[in-house]
Amino acid sequence: MSAEFSPVQVQAMFQREGGACFYCRRPLAWEHRAAPFAGGWSAHHRIDRGNGGRGKKATVTCADGLILCGTGTTGCHGAVSHDKTRAIELGLSIPRLARGPEFDPLNVAATRKDGTKVVLTADGGAVEVEQKTWA
Repeated sequence: MSAEFSPVQVQAMFQREGGACFYCRRPLAWEHRAAPFAGGWSAHHRIDRGNGGRGKKATVTCADGLILCGTGTTGCHGAVSHDKTRAIELGLSIPRLARGPEFDPLNVAATRKDGTKVVLTADGGAVEVEQKTWA
């Protein structure tokens, strides 16, 4: 298992999302963190914490995580955990064995359900990425 998010990082990510699920934008309550019932939420590691992910000594930043409704088996967090291929396509997960700057969480835009793409910053910010439209 790899490094965990600090309480300060979790709070920064929660604030970054305005107290809502990153993906579906459902409002969440701080006090329902890790609650198994409806309304619960959790911090999702974009790079799996399991074997092959970031090592124990790796430093995680807010760009490594998303606030998602549900747990690893329910809600948006469960959907991301269940369908890794789709989660990787959306930038919600990053292949754990991928190497190179293009797989650095600071360089991988994450896409919300409404199609909005954002690049996450190490300190808990987010910058919306302009999408090109073709005439």
